[in-house]
Amino acid sequence: MALVTVIVALLATIVSPWVQRARDRALVSAMKAELRTAVHAAELYHAEHFAWPASLDDLVDEGLYTPGGDVEYCYFVSIPAFSWREESLLLLVGHPGTTHVVYTVYPAWGQMWDFDTGKAGCGAFSG
Repeated sequence: MALVTVIVALLATIVSPWVQRARDRALVSAMKAELRTAVHAAELYHAEHFAWPASLDDLVDEGLYTPGGDVEYCYFVSIPAFSWREESLLLLVGHPGTTHVVYTVYPAWGQMWDFDTGKAGCGAFSG
């Protein structure tokens, strides 16, 4: 019986990092999907108002977006235009189940990146 317990514990130790990485990848995919939905809603808002929304609440108030799941918005900021760059949005999301966050500057970058902050959700960005 002790041998079976040792073998199960050894297998759990070996498999656990793989399961955690798979879970992190799934949560990053969910955050990217949520961010794409918010970007699409922001595009609709921009087409109607000729300006980017000042906050996520603007999208919710217009009925263009409903936040889903446990995704947290760490930053949703409208960035003014500069001489060399058009007005854009900084969006950064986290999830309490992982230390990864996903961010983009839209439309300037048009891509999304993720990185590990070492703290769950938006914890690395709170005062």
